[in-house]
Amino acid sequence: MATSAIGTVMSTYNTTTTTKKDQTAIDNDDFMTLLFTQLKNQDPMKPMDSSEMMGQIATLNSLNALLAIKESINALNASQTLSYASSLIGKTINAVPDASDTSAIVTGVVTSMTTYNGETLVQIGDTDVKLSTIVSVSNG
Repeated sequence: MATSAIGTVMSTYNTTTTTKKDQTAIDNDDFMTLLFTQLKNQDPMKPMDSSEMMGQIATLNSLNALLAIKESINALNASQTLSYASSLIGKTINAVPDASDTSAIVTGVVTSMTTYNGETLVQIGDTDVKLSTIVSVSNG
């Protein structure tokens, strides 16, 4: 079936769906709805090739596996970032909060760590420092 027909079905599906899920993500139920719609609306003189259908199903399974891997990697990355930030507590760091002004170096002993809006920060006194701005670390 032509790609334009898939786009038409998806645009119709996206405008008529009233659930609060992410409209850019397609899950298994969405795929099956799309597949059945394709089968219902296909030209009887040119039926969908079964190998094409199996290819679409294999692509969906691969996509689902890749999305699961991405979520796992993101969770692992977040865990490692928190672990790294907590390992800095009690250590002396130098950070350059403003890349355009390298003379403004913040130096001090890390007293705590926190996350804010998805970003991990360490605290030196009353100053929050992004991990990405740290240029050196030394023992207390």
